[in-house]
Amino acid sequence: MNCSVNPLKSYEYRYLSEEHIPKAKNPKKVLIVGGGLAGLEAARVAGLRGHNVVLVEESNDLGGVLRYVLNEKIKWRIKRLIEWYGCVLCNQDIEVKLNTKVDADIIQKENPDVVILATGSDPLIPKIPGVENAVLAEDVLSGKTQPGKSVIIIGGGLVGCELAIKLSNEGHNVTIIEALPQIAMGEPILSRMGIIKLLDKTGVRVLTCAPVVEIHKSGVETVNNLGIRSLFKADTIILSVGRKAKVETDLMKASKKVAREVYLIGDAKQPRKIIDAVREGFWTGVSI
Repeated sequence: MNCSVNPLKSYEYRYLSEEHIPKAKNPKKVLIVGGGLAGLEAARVAGLRGHNVVLVEESNDLGGVLRYVLNEKIKWRIKRLIEWYGCVLCNQDIEVKLNTKVDADIIQKENPDVVILATGSDPLIPKIPGVENAVLAEDVLSGKTQPGKSVIIIGGGLVGCELAIKLSNEGHNVTIIEALPQIAMGEPILSRMGIIKLLDKTGVRVLTCAPVVEIHKSGVETVNNLGIRSLFKADTIILSVGRKAKVETDLMKASKKVAREVYLIGDAKQPRKIIDAVREGFWTGVSI
């Protein structure tokens, strides 16, 4: 049994509840870079243990990549989760600095004993000819880009599928093009069945085993296993092919010069799911 937001689920043999987590014998100053779930959980647990915690976020909101779905009605649980973290950090008197980009000078000024880098991830942009003609899924989700009537989404992972359902419900004609034999790979079987049912219900067209070899302003070209190319036209091409860890080599070097302990957690280590970010943040907070 696991829980995305309760890191002690199945780990009750370690601590029956959070009340049993011991206070730190020697409280430290902890600087956390990044206000996504991993950083928020690390800050909460470090504060719970009695450390002096400062959390710094580059944007004007907490939540990391989850900010892009906080206005979606079906994601109300995620919105409440981010709001809960904000309340908890406030109650713990944890200093939160928004709209602040951390650099070597800030690290030097804060002079922390511990630095936790939870800087998140960036969209993965494949080296496909004409990729500059596509827009990013996160730009569509955030409202930065308004898609046209017909849409092609390159990538049939969880984000691509959920975005397809959203856009189809809004009246767009949506096609998902996926290079793999199946969509929503890696999702639990029940979740995957539900996604496929919703895609079918909303009329989303799904093409699998169709790697994209070129992107045009008005469509994409795919190739099949026989080497035959096909052209699919659309008003807007959306990239949703995954994410990559945000490389912060300079921050890591600057942190190691000042702090005795430096940790890399969450999507900054490897893009994964909510459960992984929360657990990594929790156990990092417990260990310092």
